[in-house]
Amino acid sequence: MRIDQIELSGSLAISASLATNPLVVNNNYLFVSNTGNVGIGTNNPTSKLVVTGSVSVRGGLRATTLSGSFTGSIKLPTIPLGTSETNIVLVDGSGGLVYRSNLSLTGAQGNQGATGVQGTNGTVGTQGFQGNQGPTGIQGTNGTVGTQGNQGRQGPQGNQGPTGIQGTAGTNGTNGAQGSQGANIASSASTPSPININTMCLWFDTTLSLPMVSYCGYGLGSWSAGGALITARYYMAAAGTQNVGLAIGGFISPVLSCTEEYNGTSWSAGGALALARYDLAGAGTQNEAFAAGGRNGNVIRTCTEEYNGTSWSAGGALITERRELPGAGTQNAGLVAGGRTSALATSTCTEEYNGTSWAVGGTMATGRRQSAGAGTQNSGFIFGGIATATNSCTSCTEEYNGTVWTTSGPLTTARSRLAGAGTQNTGLAMGGYPYTALTEEYNGFLWSGAESLPVTVSENPGAAGSQASTFLTGGLKSDGNSASTYEYTKVFTIVDRIL
Repeated sequence: MRIDQIELSGSLAISASLATNPLVVNNNYLFVSNTGNVGIGTNNPTSKLVVTGSVSVRGGLRATTLSGSFTGSIKLPTIPLGTSETNIVLVDGSGGLVYRSNLSLTGAQGNQGATGVQGTNGTVGTQGFQGNQGPTGIQGTNGTVGTQGNQGRQGPQGNQGPTGIQGTAGTNGTNGAQGSQGANIASSASTPSPININTMCLWFDTTLSLPMVSYCGYGLGSWSAGGALITARYYMAAAGTQNVGLAIGGFISPVLSCTEEYNGTSWSAGGALALARYDLAGAGTQNEAFAAGGRNGNVIRTCTEEYNGTSWSAGGALITERRELPGAGTQNAGLVAGGRTSALATSTCTEEYNGTSWAVGGTMATGRRQSAGAGTQNSGFIFGGIATATNSCTSCTEEYNGTVWTTSGPLTTARSRLAGAGTQNTGLAMGGYPYTALTEEYNGFLWSGAESLPVTVSENPGAAGSQASTFLTGGLKSDGNSASTYEYTKVFTIVDRIL
């Protein structure tokens, strides 16, 4: 049965049989199948009620039996803003709870609130890794020139220049008074008597009224007593000459810092070392000396001090600390060699001093300590001492040319703790250990015996001067007098006449 349009103001009852024909209202807006299924918006209801489209419910929606599935949406009434939640509840036929769903509602987004007050700063984080170095900046302009520094100390004397052109002869001076007549020298063989040093001498024989040429030189040397030190000592250093000498530091208990000056007759007090010490090196003159190295107790020193005739001042430090070493040269051109280092090793090294700092020199062939030496920085020599290899007294001699050491003639008697003086070609060795009074002279090649000291002496007495005129003071002597001084002198004479 099909009904296309019907208008009612009351109820409608349809008693026609639907067993064979479905009921269709308004082109499938309502469809009742012959099986009793009702479709709204569909002509093929598969269950008791099938709705195609939206369903609006005013009141409760009850389902007695839940089965099958649900697709689509359930539209609820408009819920006023401010409602916190709405429940969708499904109950069974007896009112029992089958499903509950809480629906949280969110209203329309309101306007952005005002910005809050800024919070306090957080704690400072740990420092990050250092970045790579940036490129070098452009060099700035030069600064202003500083004020001129103080004038440096005078350097060592340079080599002698070439001889200038001879000037015109001056007018003759007046004749001097005639001298007293000299002693006649008889003719002798053409070969002179054996002496240590010979030179040619021009002189006038008043007996013959003739000029003469002779061999002149020094006779044999001899020892004589000099003035005693104010303070006895040994393990000391010395400088100067026989008539203008200097005694430096030493040991007698306690360690000494005192300096004494000699005038050829007596000793007087000089300026004290800044650092008391013994087993040190010294050289130079009474008014320009240096003292280097040594020890104070068991502490071995590198310090250098310079003497100006009145007081000591600090100089440049040695490169290697050392004790039991000899010194040679001058305050502005000094030399030290050998000695014992802080490791108690015997050294072969040499150092040269320019008045300000020390520099490394040539290495000795034989390392040694407790030796003696003399000469200059460019023409020095060293002899005796305790050798490294044998740890016993040595007799070997070495000469220095400012660059390298070469071996020369040995002492006639090996010994240590001795004193030395003179030059590389006219040297002098005195005393030493084992205790001896032996004196030896050196001619640049060989050593030979000379007059012995009046007493045996050892333990580094101080000595300075030349082979023909030197002094020896202090040391441990057989007479027990560590303050006594002795002078060695050789007289210059005419040995043999040639013409």
